[in-house]
Amino acid sequence: MPKETLDMFHKRTPINTIGISKHIIPNVIIANNIKCPIISILSITKQLRFVFSYKTVLILLKMNLIKLEITNPIIKPNIPNKNTEDTIKYVELLMQAIINKEIEIRRKYNKILDEIQNELEKNQNNKKFKYDLPNISEIMNLDRMDSSLYSEDFRKKEFLITNYKYGVSSVKELGFQISRGQNLQISNIGKSIQTDVYRENYYTLILPKFLSKYGTVYKKEYLGNPNDLKTLKKGDIIFGAEGNEKGRSLAIIEEQSNTITNIHGITLNQKQHSLTKGIFIKLFLDYYRANGMIDAYAVGGNGGSLAIKYWDFLKFPNFPIEKENQIIKLYHNSDSNYETTNLKLADFFDYDNKFNQEAGIYELDKSMKYLQEKLNNAINAIVDDVEVKIEF
Repeated sequence: MPKETLDMFHKRTPINTIGISKHIIPNVIIANNIKCPIISILSITKQLRFVFSYKTVLILLKMNLIKLEITNPIIKPNIPNKNTEDTIKYVELLMQAIINKEIEIRRKYNKILDEIQNELEKNQNNKKFKYDLPNISEIMNLDRMDSSLYSEDFRKKEFLITNYKYGVSSVKELGFQISRGQNLQISNIGKSIQTDVYRENYYTLILPKFLSKYGTVYKKEYLGNPNDLKTLKKGDIIFGAEGNEKGRSLAIIEEQSNTITNIHGITLNQKQHSLTKGIFIKLFLDYYRANGMIDAYAVGGNGGSLAIKYWDFLKFPNFPIEKENQIIKLYHNSDSNYETTNLKLADFFDYDNKFNQEAGIYELDKSMKYLQEKLNNAINAIVDDVEVKIEF
């Protein structure tokens, strides 16, 4: 490892940390006969998906689960002194399972986009695309001059959607009401207590900046406030409408009480609370984002914003219910349950791989967070030199 990198690790990072980039890292190393992503020393940034403390890294190094090239090693190898072989295998399995789930989430996300693209391309009306420059009435109706909405590339992408043979609908026609999230300013709701730690009867605060492009939440905060705030229900959608990362969204899968977002997010609420409808709209918003169309619709500086008045331009294809369900299942499979309580070391890997194939992105993320907690507990036990409780 270059000396300047090590210096950055010790001097520039406020609390010495190491992390795995939340983006896929194609390079791998072999550690104890399993493949692990190369773990890079990084400062704390938004690019980190998992952040481990310096103490945790020392333990992983001691167990030979990661390798760092350091000219003058400061760490002397040491392994847990209780139930050594099973403990090492347990930590290996947890780390590999977490990595596998990250990879599967990305694979299923890309599969969703491919399925939408293929369905649109295979079911077009007979009308052929022809590019024309905008006329005056179009410009006046849109009330925008400097817009990529008039470009041939954008018009072609839009045509693929609007020319779908089974028709299209707007979010309002699908029964959604669009509004901004809860205004959390003191002038609006009075004083609040905000914390990273769960507290009973607090609101669960899901901010757009905590959403991944895959429709998962990598952080939650909690807000204590006595007022009746604007909450989200099953089938509703949170949409990050502002900034360079706009377009990330989340469908509320499970019935929750006291879940809110802030004013930087747009909420799509529905009276019917149809989970199927909510998930499909969320996934098609992902398609819009992946194709650069959210950026085209947005206005303003600093990444722009997709204002509520432009949502009428977004059209959602009326896919056959069978196709819709097939796509939705890649994100949420209600038949997929993660039951690991009775598993042993020898059984876990095969069970977990089978689960990953059937699970949707939502279940993969949920089970991954569960295993991350197990891994953290194991590492803490090793640090404290107590026996690791091997359980899944």
